[in-house]
Order: sequence, then C-alpha cells, then structure tokens
Amino acid sequence: ELYNRTLGVIGLGRIGRIVADRARGLGMKVVAYDPYLSELALPNLEVELVTLDELFARADAITLHVPKTKDTAKILDRKAFGKMKRGVLVVNAARGGIVDEAALFEALEAGQVGGAALDVFEKEPPAKDHPLLAHERVICTPHLGASTEQAQVNVSIAVAEQVRDYLLSGIIGNAVNVPSISREALGRMRPYIELATKLGRFQGQLCPGQIDQIEVEYSGEAAALDVAPMTVAVLTGLLESISDQVNMVNAPVIARERGIKVIESKSSRSSDFASAITTRVSGCLERLVSGAVFHGGQPRIVRIDDFMLEAIPEGPTLLLLNHDRPGVVGHVGTVLGEEGVNISRMQLALVKERAEACMLVNVDSPPSPNVMERLRSLPDMISAQIVDLGP
Repeated sequence: ELYNRTLGVIGLGRIGRIVADRARGLGMKVVAYDPYLSELALPNLEVELVTLDELFARADAITLHVPKTKDTAKILDRKAFGKMKRGVLVVNAARGGIVDEAALFEALEAGQVGGAALDVFEKEPPAKDHPLLAHERVICTPHLGASTEQAQVNVSIAVAEQVRDYLLSGIIGNAVNVPSISREALGRMRPYIELATKLGRFQGQLCPGQIDQIEVEYSGEAAALDVAPMTVAVLTGLLESISDQVNMVNAPVIARERGIKVIESKSSRSSDFASAITTRVSGCLERLVSGAVFHGGQPRIVRIDDFMLEAIPEGPTLLLLNHDRPGVVGHVGTVLGEEGVNISRMQLALVKERAEACMLVNVDSPPSPNVMERLRSLPDMISAQIVDLGP
C-alpha cells in the first residue's frame, strides 16, 4: 500500500517533479535530495528537501532521476544500501551506472532491499546471465516508454503541429539547435558564444552545490551585439555539470526550474579590454570570472575574483590558490612531473595586499584524485581544483 508511505526522490528535475507530484496524488509523503535546488524553487510541490543520508533513512521507496556524472555514478552503493530502511524498494528508470548493480544484488539477497525495478543497466543490453534479470524480486523493462502505439501517435501529431506553427507564424517549438541567428551575425558572435560557454563551464564545475544567482555583464563590443544567445551559452556551460541533456534551447528552462536567478546587463563603463564578459555566481560560493575576446577572435580568461591574468580556456585546467611564497611553482611542477602530468600552459597572478597568488595551469590530461590530494597537501597551498573547459 502506497498511502502514507514515504517516497525518496533523488533528483528534482522535470521528471523527478512529475513523479513527486504523482506520488503526492496517491497520498504518499515525498522527501527529495537535489543539492542544486532550493526550497524557493518548490513553492507548490509539497516536497521536503533533505540530505541524502536522511532520505536513505526515511524512505520506504527510492526513485532516481539524475544524469550519470562523476558525482552520481554508483550513488547507490553498498554503503548507501546499508543506510536504508530494511525492505526498501528501489526504482531506477534514469541512467545505467548510477546504481551499483553488484551491491544491489547483495542487498536483495540479504533482504535489505525488498525489491527493485530497473529500466536501465550499466551495460546495455545486459548479459543474458546477469543475476538481476532472473532475480525473483526484480522487475526489468527495456526503456521503451516512448515506443507505445499511443506515444507514437502523439509524437506524430506534435511534429505536424510544430511544422504548421513555423510555416504559418514563424514560431519554433522544441528546437534542438541554437537560437535563431543570421549567418552574418553568427560570424561575429561565434567567439563570444564560445567564451560565454567556457565561463559558464568554469563557474559550474567549481561550484560544489546550489547556485542561487548568476549575473552576466557585457562591456565594449560584446554589449553592442545581441547578448541573448551569449547569456544562454553561459547557462549551458553552467548547467553541464548537473545535467547531461542541457543545450542552448533548454538551458534557461532548466535554470528557472532550479530556482537560479539570471541577471543580464550591459555596461558602458570603461574596461581594460575592448570587449569583455563578466560572470558572477552566488549561492554555493561567491565568485567572479571574466573573459575577453582578443584580436582574431581568441577567447581568454582575464580575471578570477581579484586575480588578473590572461589564460586560454581549453581542456583540463588546474585552478591553484596559494600563499605567495618562494618555491610553490616549483613544487607544483615537481608533483605533476612525478605523476606524468604534462603542463601545456601556465598563467600566474598575484594580489600583493593579501600575499596570495593564483595559478591557472592547462594540462594534457586530467590529474587523478591522488594527484589532486598531493597538490592540496603542498606547503602554502590554499586550494587546488580541476575543471575541464573542453576543446
């Protein structure tokens, strides 16, 4: 019986909210875990946001609605199952790999998990001798929810309606590409869109939790362009770390669903650069990152908080903050060299008043967690973080 039972929802995106709403309609209590969401984004959903451990302890059934990322891979593992109520039900219709299948099998055999419903697997199709396929308390389905006869009819009608709307009114619904930009405008805007995406990516990957607000300020030549696609590009990069389906079309919708306030502005004040984009995030932390487009359409990161530099935003990149002492750069180079991590570029910046320095180090391949721990343990190191800014 579902009435008065507690459903734990991991991930409150569009699908997670629909599931929570349906569960409330069945009289269930709903608790949810989503580190990128605030209570303010849930005014009418009747869902209690809790920590992941609290969700494990309270839920009679747990359903997952998250993408597979480095943070969500095997989010349900042996340790997690051990924190759950005995006899809990587990549903995964999101992505294969976010549930440790070996640990789930052990929990089923031990009675810690009462039953599981799986619509996805780590390797698809799963092997014929996969132990979960034959388990008496597991229901498996082939992830074909949109392939029913009714769904196919609805898709056909939707496609016809969207083509009609475009031909009669110029309205584009459910586009899968970038916002409409003329060929001429795209040539001028391409480097700015690339820079905006990387600034958003930089901010998003360094923010450990919920982002409440992002401000995007344009100055110089950038302010004279149509900035809407650039703001969308910032949001796309910002949200990539929490959604594997974000794009230039749905990024504003996802930001709004997650309660992220977006402020867009143009500045007429003088700048050190002919054209610049500045982003400021607040919530999980307060950080300012600015970029500029140099002659020839070359994007650069030119400021991180109070540190002024000139760095190419490309590939795996280390952000290192340290006390301004002799030998720190040498120690960093030694650690990376011993671990076989090649440095392709390095940019340094200094705030003399605080005696603090910043290094932005492009490397050929992402350092392992062990290498990152070695960097963090170096003398005079304040913090060491890694971002991947893409090609």
